[in-house]
Amino acid sequence: MVPCAPGGSPPFAPRECLGALIGMRRALSGRTWGTYGFADAFNPHTGWIAEDVVAINVVITLVMAENLRGGFAWRTFARAPEVRRGFARAGFTREPDGPPPARGLARAR
Repeated sequence: MVPCAPGGSPPFAPRECLGALIGMRRALSGRTWGTYGFADAFNPHTGWIAEDVVAINVVITLVMAENLRGGFAWRTFARAPEVRRGFARAGFTREPDGPPPARGLARAR
């Protein structure tokens, strides 16, 4: 199992992802969690736990946790001119009464 999968997905399914992360932290008597956070991967059936903690996998969890709290990452991303042009070229528009692009990016036409 790789904790960065649900760790990077809370904006899309917060309840499910946070539940998975809590379960992963409890797995194998808590040995999946260490000084730097989650081990990179583990197998609950065999008891194997990766010795490595891969920074890019930890970072996605941190960024998406902060994004879930306040939308900072997506709001900042959506302000970039190249991102706005890309959304427009792909046919995305912001719904007038819908969530801001930071929370629910946009809906395709």
